[in-house]
Amino acid sequence: IENKVATQIMFAVRRALSQPAALVEVVDGLIGSGELEESLLDRKDPLGFLARHAEVESVVQAAYRFCRHEPGATVVLTGTGDLAHLTENVNSILAPPLPGEILAGLNDIFGRIDSISGN
Repeated sequence: IENKVATQIMFAVRRALSQPAALVEVVDGLIGSGELEESLLDRKDPLGFLARHAEVESVVQAAYRFCRHEPGATVVLTGTGDLAHLTENVNSILAPPLPGEILAGLNDIFGRIDSISGN
């Protein structure tokens, strides 16, 4: 932001965010390596709290909303060969920011992790 340089977010939704079993596998690895505190989440449904929030339709929608409203993010890429998926992705990107309590929860759980891309 300070240098007026655009930032592109590619891979806003990775395998771990679109496939629940893959997410559990990633979370298990992060807990095993000591990078993630197990007490902060439900190990069997790590992002279940997102879907239980009235303002969030899905984990994928939350991922796009998170990226779109991240300070300094200029472009969020989305890719699909399916028109319905593209429409959902665009609608997610155009949705309002995630509620503050969700952002705080995501930051508490994952804010210190920088070792994986979730794929």
